[in-house]
Amino acid sequence: MLKVLDRVKWRILSRCMVTKKEAKKKVIPEVNIALKDYHPEGITMVRTKDMARKVIQILYENKSKVCAWDTESIGIDVKEESPVGKGQVICASAFCGPEVDFGSGPSTLFISSLGLFIDNYADAQGIINEFKDYLEDPNIHKCWQNYSFDRHVLYNHGIDTK
Repeated sequence: MLKVLDRVKWRILSRCMVTKKEAKKKVIPEVNIALKDYHPEGITMVRTKDMARKVIQILYENKSKVCAWDTESIGIDVKEESPVGKGQVICASAFCGPEVDFGSGPSTLFISSLGLFIDNYADAQGIINEFKDYLEDPNIHKCWQNYSFDRHVLYNHGIDTK
């Protein structure tokens, strides 16, 4: 499922068309046109606080499961800079197993699993902060794609992941 989510993230991020220059200037458009009307089958898109609250409730109901997390960021040149104090999370994705339905129903993608995509860009900026308590809870086990990087860029949003 993570490979499927990676393909979806790449498609979404490539549709955002943010240049390196724009990212460094922190030019954020008013509306994320790449995601405005995009609803991939089997992946729950979180773009509002109300949707975030519903998804968080499902995450807490499944807190005994280890969820896999990953973030994507802008405003940092990873080949030249450290993420400490730099970078902004523009999205996060999670997978908690095929039995956890975040609300989009079963996926018809290459495998029958469900995923979660959290937008934190443009009009959805700040949505990641709704997940702060969950991500900071040391009693909920999480698996990260690249914990040292993700932890730093999330910390830039005031989220101290555990």
